Amino acid sequence: MRRFSERLAPLGWHLELLIHVDDFPDLKDTLMDYPVDIVVGHLGYMKSPETIDNPGFQEFRGLVRGGNCWVKLTGSYRITGADSPPYPDVVPVAQALIAANPDRIIWGTDWPHPIHYRGMPNDAYLLDQLLDWTDEATIEKILVDNPEELFGF
Repeated sequence: MRRFSERLAPLGWHLELLIHVDDFPDLKDTLMDYPVDIVVGHLGYMKSPETIDNPGFQEFRGLVRGGNCWVKLTGSYRITGADSPPYPDVVPVAQALIAANPDRIIWGTDWPHPIHYRGMPNDAYLLDQLLDWTDEATIEKILVDNPEELFGF
């Protein structure tokens, strides 16, 4: 991946990953010095009921805190233990990541929700979750300012 990211750097691109951060207690060492921005989807894809004290999640938060990594607030319905909203077990995960570095958080729907076999999520509800996770000023960062910086528009 490092060699691939070196090829992306001159293009101004970033590297998107979908990984289970709770499986990587050495994530910081693995991804620390990449020459491109790293974006991790699905809030780190840590399966519930793991706690935010998981060593891999803490490594992930460290990368986000240090500005080396971005988080996509997508797929809350994929990491919850609940069959339908609300997803209360996702709230501490989202809040911990936002608190780590609100300037490195973006949001997305994950539409059209591929390879999802439980109830189809309502995208409007997925957006409304932001109100449970943070305040209005931070929501503006997540929806406007941060994507502008990451994507360069």
